[in-house]
Amino acid sequence: MNVTAWLFAAALAARSMDTKTFLIGLAVMSVLMYVAYRWDEKRKKKLIGEGKLIERDSGFEENTEDFTIASQCDPMVAPAVRSISFDSCRAKLVEDDGVTFVIARPKDWKAVLTRTLQDHRTCTYNFRFIQWEDNANRLHMNMLLTAVEKLFLSLDPNVKVHVRKMNVKTTYR
Repeated sequence: MNVTAWLFAAALAARSMDTKTFLIGLAVMSVLMYVAYRWDEKRKKKLIGEGKLIERDSGFEENTEDFTIASQCDPMVAPAVRSISFDSCRAKLVEDDGVTFVIARPKDWKAVLTRTLQDHRTCTYNFRFIQWEDNANRLHMNMLLTAVEKLFLSLDPNVKVHVRKMNVKTTYR
C-alpha cells in the first residue's frame, strides 16, 4: 500500500484526543499492514512458482549482465525480445533497432539490452537498468530481468552469463 496512506492513517489516529480511539486506529492500521505484507508475499511466491520471478538479493538493479550465446542464435534474439510480454512487468518496448532494445516503465525505470560483441563463433548481449527511481517497483524490474535471462537460456542452453556490479551515480531532481 501507499506510504502516504499509512502516514495519513497514523496522523488521523494520533489526532484523536481519545486514547481508546487512538489504540483502535493503531490496531486497525497494524492489521492492514500485516494483511498487505502477507498478500505481497503470497503474490511473490506465486510468481516464483510460475517461473516469472527469481528471488534475488536487494541491489540487483545495480548489476549489469552479459549473455554470450552461439552466433547462429543471434538472428533469433530480436524476434524473441519483441515476443516478451512486457505488460506483465507493466513496461513497454520503447526503442528497437534490432540490436539495441530499450524497455521502460515511464516515470519509474528504464532498461537497455544491446548487442556489444559479435564474431564468427559467439555473440554477446548486455542487459542493465540505466535509470530508476528510489521508489521504483523492484518486483517488475525483477520480472523483466527474469524474462531476459529465460529468453537467452531458451535460445542457447549453453549461454554464458557474466554478472558484474555497475558504478552507479545518484542524481536529485
